[in-house]
Amino acid sequence: MLRNAHKPPTLSRGLWRAVAAFAITPSLMFAATVQQPIGHLGSVTMTQTNAQEWTKIAIPVILRQPVVIGGPISRSNTHPVTLRLRAVTSEGFEAQIDEYDYLDGSHPQESWAWWALERGVQQLPSGQRAEAIITGASGSAWTSVPFQAGFTSTPVVFAQITSVNDSKAAVVRVRNITQSGCEIILQRQESLATTHPLETVHLIAVTSGSAPTLSVASTGNKVTNKSYALSTTAFGANPLLLAAMQSSNNLDTASVRLVGRTTKNVSINIE
Repeated sequence: MLRNAHKPPTLSRGLWRAVAAFAITPSLMFAATVQQPIGHLGSVTMTQTNAQEWTKIAIPVILRQPVVIGGPISRSNTHPVTLRLRAVTSEGFEAQIDEYDYLDGSHPQESWAWWALERGVQQLPSGQRAEAIITGASGSAWTSVPFQAGFTSTPVVFAQITSVNDSKAAVVRVRNITQSGCEIILQRQESLATTHPLETVHLIAVTSGSAPTLSVASTGNKVTNKSYALSTTAFGANPLLLAAMQSSNNLDTASVRLVGRTTKNVSINIE
């Protein structure tokens, strides 16, 4: 079953990072030298009636080969979930709130942000450097992902599964992030005996730093399964949030959730 998202992409004002790397970005990004869009950031609010339902999301700018990442998903109930994408094209993609396999797949309304960036090395309008990569990974071994951007400091990494070669819920874990690359692996529900097969993974690496339209920072090893507040007062009301774990200090299956929001901060945890 396929449905259209019932909230269109919205505007925002900045970007961040955390352990969880966390981010808030401008909605429409142009190349520094010509007025050619290189990316877009939007948000989605969606519900899901069963495990077969997917939501279609349009990318409202022309990107030749978008790399798309998303999350964290808000938390309206206690069911653990991850985000699954598929069918990424220049026009958009399909998304599913992917409950773990001991659950029924139906899920109440949740919200989450997404970032589409043109594949390759990009110079963002804020002056920061980013690289958008399409690669593959499985659950059988860590996969090395080299960077070509020539980063001079350790970047923030967002990674997202964008295929459904196996329907079982899975997350991407990241470790050993350096200026020259990182390692990724897929994890599924811990009670399942087998590892997850090869899936397509979209990955965006972006340099840390602050600018009026783009700020990227890290919490360090501080975020756990308990709620962790991040101040958003510098970004105005209701900034969009992207977050991803930057380490694998524990190999229990886990991802980041957005567990609360006020006018002054957002709260995340590791689920």
